[in-house]
Amino acid sequence: MKKIFLLSKENVYLAKEEVMALAGKKKYELYDNLLIADTLFDFSRLAYTRFVYDFLFITRTSRLHARMAKQEWRKIVKSPFCVRVYGADKKLEPQLAALVWDRIKSPRVDLKNPKTSIHFFFCRNMIIVGILRQAIDQQGFEKRKPHMRPAMHPSSLHPRLARAMVNLSGARKGTIIDPFCGTGGILLEAGLMGLGAEGYDIDNEMISMASKNLDYFKVKYRLKKQDATKLSRILNYVVSDLPYGKSTRSQDLRKLYLGFLIVLKKHLHKKAVLGLPSFIDCKSLLKKANLSIEKEFTYYIHKSLAKKIFVISS
Repeated sequence: MKKIFLLSKENVYLAKEEVMALAGKKKYELYDNLLIADTLFDFSRLAYTRFVYDFLFITRTSRLHARMAKQEWRKIVKSPFCVRVYGADKKLEPQLAALVWDRIKSPRVDLKNPKTSIHFFFCRNMIIVGILRQAIDQQGFEKRKPHMRPAMHPSSLHPRLARAMVNLSGARKGTIIDPFCGTGGILLEAGLMGLGAEGYDIDNEMISMASKNLDYFKVKYRLKKQDATKLSRILNYVVSDLPYGKSTRSQDLRKLYLGFLIVLKKHLHKKAVLGLPSFIDCKSLLKKANLSIEKEFTYYIHKSLAKKIFVISS
């Protein structure tokens, strides 16, 4: 059945691609921040989606009443119900609710605790209608922010972005490998989604901090001290935010990145999602390593620093 995904406006392109990576299909419709796709997976793992709806219909504004008259509301609406309107005058809500009321058995309205919540989205002279099925938990991300963990490091990703990066890999099962795991933020999100979590870092202190964080959130994991430029195993799903520091010489970072990317090219079997700083021409390094870029995103950490996210295929 088709679903409607209400995407976060923080980064609509990233939010859309996160859904489609897990949907496993190419066909979709996008109206502003509303994504319509025929798919089914564990929606609770999404990071940049706010709500998921069962798709009912899409129609032009001028044809709304006629289209509503054709809908078999009795089969899909359980009382009590409510109607919500977005992108138009809220005074429309009781009018639209009345059109549903006349077509269901034993109708009742409850605005606070409805069994069925019907949402009307007015967008580009079109109206998209769906029934709310799932709200994606946003509070969990706040509880897992770097400063809320036992071992904090200022360079750690926001958990929402870390989770989105894992989802961009398209992995529904298997193990996520982070060769620059740091304090374990990416592994934490992977583990909470039921994926395997395996991390490497060249710094013993980082390994210790990652262990504390993953233990705190009761995530199963494997950690090992390892130079990411010397990996010698098959890598199915790699998700990593590569280390950076503006105080570090640019040529040193380029050498580190290129060394890792060459190893990644040799051993990557499926997908990699990498976070790299925007102040280095990482595209040229990816080209030198002969890696194929499928998707590219820009994520602004603050006004003076942006991160590039690359989805890479084997």
